This record gives sequence, C-alpha cells and structure tokens, in this order.
Amino acid sequence: MVDEHGAAGAAISGLVGLARYPVADLESPQARALIAESRARLEATGICSLPGFLRPGVAARLAAEAAALLPLAHRQDHEDIAYGRYRDRLDSFRPSIRCTTPAPSA
Repeated sequence: MVDEHGAAGAAISGLVGLARYPVADLESPQARALIAESRARLEATGICSLPGFLRPGVAARLAAEAAALLPLAHRQDHEDIAYGRYRDRLDSFRPSIRCTTPAPSA
C-alpha cells in the first residue's frame, strides 16, 4: 500500500494512527506542532502519553515479534529507563510504580 507519504508513509500507516498523529512527514506543520506539544508535556510532567498512537492490534503484533526475538537478546543487569534525565521526576510523580522486582538469576 502506498499513500500520499510514499513508501515510508505506507509502512508507518500500518502501524501509527496518522490521522491523529501526523508523523509520516516530520517537517510538516502538523508534525512540528505535535512534536512541540509533546516536548512541552514531557518537560512539564516527565511523561508524554500518546493514546491511540499505535493502530488497533499493532501492540500485540509487536509484542509477539519481540517475544520471538527474545532468545537473541543481550541482558545487562543495571537499572535504567528510556526517559534518561526525567527519571527523578517520574519517581516523584508515581513512586508506587517503581519496579521492585529483582532480576531473575542467570
């Protein structure tokens, strides 16, 4: 399927709800506005939620794909999160969600 965004847009349109989140062309005014709003939310609260970003069923497909690749994964035993400098803020917002589960033994 090729849409108005070309081949890359066709691939992303199967994953992302582009009507709500116009990220196929990151230079477009709509995408730039979304990026600015998202950055502002992240800076203000330490988290940016994008409900409906993935199209229905996509998360389950991606989880299955990741599970299938798990045997190829490399494990490192250290605590880290994807949000880097926002870690302290995340902990202060929702201390009840901090992970206290010990890593499985090798």
